[in-house]
Amino acid sequence: MPIQKQRRPIVTKLLNVLLWLNGSRKIYDSVRLSNWLIDSMGVVNALPYRVPRLLSKGWEKTIVADTVCFIKNGTAKHTIFFLHGGGYTTRPTLFHFIMMDEIHKLTGATIMFPLYPLAPNDNYRTCYQRVTLIYQETAFLAKDHCLTLMGDSAGGGLALGLYLHLVEQGMTLPSRLVLVAPWLDITMKNPGIKAIERYDHMLGPIGLIEFGKRWADGDDRDQYRLSPINGNLSSIEKMMIIVGTRDILFADAKLLNEKLLALGTQVEFIIGNKMPHDYPLMPIPEARKAVRAITDFITLGSCVINGDKTASL
Repeated sequence: MPIQKQRRPIVTKLLNVLLWLNGSRKIYDSVRLSNWLIDSMGVVNALPYRVPRLLSKGWEKTIVADTVCFIKNGTAKHTIFFLHGGGYTTRPTLFHFIMMDEIHKLTGATIMFPLYPLAPNDNYRTCYQRVTLIYQETAFLAKDHCLTLMGDSAGGGLALGLYLHLVEQGMTLPSRLVLVAPWLDITMKNPGIKAIERYDHMLGPIGLIEFGKRWADGDDRDQYRLSPINGNLSSIEKMMIIVGTRDILFADAKLLNEKLLALGTQVEFIIGNKMPHDYPLMPIPEARKAVRAITDFITLGSCVINGDKTASL
C-alpha cells in the first residue's frame, strides 16, 4: 500500500488553495443546487461533443451502439477501455484527455473512450446496455491484446460494476482493472466519510446522494451496478486503486481494498497523501507519478489473453 508522502511542491499546495477558493463544493452541500446542476446538464449533454481542440490529434470519432466513442490507435498489443468520471452527469473534461494522451504515449496502447449515456437524460440501465455492447466490440477487436478496464470517479464505479456484470453474463473479462478515485457506493453510507468531509474541497455527500438518486432512477441503489462495492468481488484477480486522502471517496476505496485483500486478490493500492479527488488528472507532480504507476501496472508482468497467461507484450 504505497503512500505518496514526500514534501509537497508549491504547485500542489496552490492547487489545494484554489480548490478551496473555487467554492464549487457549495453545490454538493445543497440538495437544491445539486439538482439544479443535474437538470442544467441535461441541456448541455444533448449538444454535440468535440474532443478539446488542442488534443484532437490522433483521436478518431466513431459511433458504436448508438454512442459516440473516441478511439486513439496505438502500436503496442495493449487496449484500454476507459470510462470517464463526472458524477454520471457531466461529460469528459480536458483533463481526462490529457491523462489518457499521456497514458497512450507511455504505453503505446489503443484507447477506447466512450461518451456513455448520462443523467438526467438517461439512467444506468441504458448506460449498461450500451457500454456492454461497446466493450464487447472492443474486446473482440483486441482479442490478441492485453485488455485493461479503467475509469475515474463515477467512471471508476461504472468500470467495477461493468466488470461484475461481465462476470455475471459470462463475457470476456479484461486482464486488468484500474480505478482512479472510484465512486463505489452511491448511497454514501460509509461512516468513514464524515472524518474526511471537512478536508474535501470538491465533493460533498449530500450532493453525491442526489446525483446517485437521479442515476438510479428509482431502482435499488445498493445493487452492484449502482454501488459495485456490494457485489461479489471474488472473480477479480488483479486491480489497481489510486485515491487521495482528501477525497470523501477514499473511505470506500479503502474498504474495497480491504475486501479484496481478504479474498486474496492482487491489489496495488496507491494513496495520495493530502491529495484531492481525482488528483491523477491534475497538472501537479503527484499526478505524473500516479500516471507512471498506472502505465507500469498496465504494461509490466504477465497478461491473460484469450484464457492463456502470457508474458506482457
